[in-house]
Amino acid sequence: VPRRWYPQVADVARQIHRTLGGYVRGQLTANIVLGALYATGLRFVDIRLAVPIGVLTGMLAFVPYIGFSCGLLLAVSMAALDWQGPGRLVAVVAVMLCVQVLDGLVVTPRIVGRSVGLAPLEVLLTMMAAGTLFGFLGVLLAVPLGAVVKILVHRVIKAYLASDFYARAKRSTG
Repeated sequence: VPRRWYPQVADVARQIHRTLGGYVRGQLTANIVLGALYATGLRFVDIRLAVPIGVLTGMLAFVPYIGFSCGLLLAVSMAALDWQGPGRLVAVVAVMLCVQVLDGLVVTPRIVGRSVGLAPLEVLLTMMAAGTLFGFLGVLLAVPLGAVVKILVHRVIKAYLASDFYARAKRSTG
């Protein structure tokens, strides 16, 4: 990095570092909340080992679809092994689906989004776009990459507005 650009590059790197650190903290917080929701819901429908299944599901939730799939498999298996009719099986699936919907619409957009400086709508749009363009890997990396792109776009706009080019263009039209 040329010496004259070093302060700006270092400042951007620090901001990105803070944002990615916030992402990790936000994701961990979201996972704890999800673990508590899964454990509480499964305990409410009286599934054996509800707390370990819920905590495991919540902690694996940082990998899209994996945490939910493992938790659903374990909870349905436990309900089947402790068979008390199809009602409990339906209740387990309902609990898992409800928490999954809450995760996608409330928990991740609010907690993780706020921790990286993205609005909930920006998180949802970023995840949908990244999932469409890059599939599973896109969904996994959408929020941190979206936050980094937002930082860089803000920097570029700020540099443009402070540039001589913008000042000349503004004078010639104004």
